[in-house]
Amino acid sequence: IRELLETGYESVYLTSDHGFVFNEPEAAEKIPTEKLNARESSKRFAVGPNLQEAPGTLKLNPEYMAEEICVPRGKNVFKTPSTYEFMHGGASPQEVIVPKMRISKSGAGQGKKPAAVIDEGEPKKVKNRVFDIAIDLDIEKKSLFEEKRKVKLQIAREGKELFASSVIELSSGAESGTKVEVNLPEGAEEGKYMAYLLDGETEEKLDECELDYQPLRGDIGL
Repeated sequence: IRELLETGYESVYLTSDHGFVFNEPEAAEKIPTEKLNARESSKRFAVGPNLQEAPGTLKLNPEYMAEEICVPRGKNVFKTPSTYEFMHGGASPQEVIVPKMRISKSGAGQGKKPAAVIDEGEPKKVKNRVFDIAIDLDIEKKSLFEEKRKVKLQIAREGKELFASSVIELSSGAESGTKVEVNLPEGAEEGKYMAYLLDGETEEKLDECELDYQPLRGDIGL
């Protein structure tokens, strides 16, 4: 439940199937069906066109049925030749009440985003105008659920943007990180550049890496 809420779900609902009574009923709780005038019966119900109500039972006349229904009350059961271990009772709370619980926490739904990083040594030495930068999610604790985050990469020098990628979606389900192809403008001067990893929605800075651009003589971006 905690992991679902931390993943970003607003609420978690718990419910259950009906229960059962873990014991053999007393002889007095086993109601004979011979006098009910039932067309069909089992431990938990009797059906017929004109049922006779017996002590410890409840007779019903649902509009959607042409016949009547009779069910045992409480822990009573209709008598049958079979055993009653793990028995289902009649109209008891264990049988007719289905629990439902809603669990939520303050701030749920905001969904804490996984951290994203530039997966490169620093400074990254670059010799060509076209090169790759590796980015990835930084997952500290593995989750049952796939985690995703939208990011984009920016290259700048002295505060001036020289390159910006499109929005990229990183996923914890990927076998490895993502490589972003960077293409510096023609005539880019050698020296120090900065790579910034930004949130794809808010443009919040997530990580940065210094680049040392030392182009080969006559570099044409190959």
